[in-house]
Amino acid sequence: SIFPAISSVCMLLLLLFVIPRFKEKFNYYYMMIGFTLSICANIVLVLTQTKSIIPIILSTILSAAGMLIANPYLETALANSIDDENRANMFSILQVFLLLFISPAGIIGGLTYKIDPRIPFLLMICALLINIGILLYIVKPLSKRSKKTQYKAQ
Repeated sequence: SIFPAISSVCMLLLLLFVIPRFKEKFNYYYMMIGFTLSICANIVLVLTQTKSIIPIILSTILSAAGMLIANPYLETALANSIDDENRANMFSILQVFLLLFISPAGIIGGLTYKIDPRIPFLLMICALLINIGILLYIVKPLSKRSKKTQYKAQ
């Protein structure tokens, strides 16, 4: 009850005051920032040993900010990378693959939690780091292409 409220307030404030200032040309960097905030949220949960509510509130805020920043840009980049004629088919195939990978996540999370409660969060950190690595791989060729077009324009 309190954590969804904190998450909603955080997202609302970001939507009103921060997101409108973002520039479209930096969308891949915003995704990386969102993933980094989510990593920080999970690190807070891994390192928290006390039963204090403050680190959990901090993690909730970081997670909400990370999701709000990363998800819209991720979906936009995906939609823009698929041509209009094949978009519906590709999205349905993508949904099937997402379901295949997400379905065992609960079982894996439960099994790893029994071993050590921090392992599911560490796995999420690893997955987010992989996402950042993929984005860095994608952004590098894009930045080289934009430099080439700048030189040609001059």
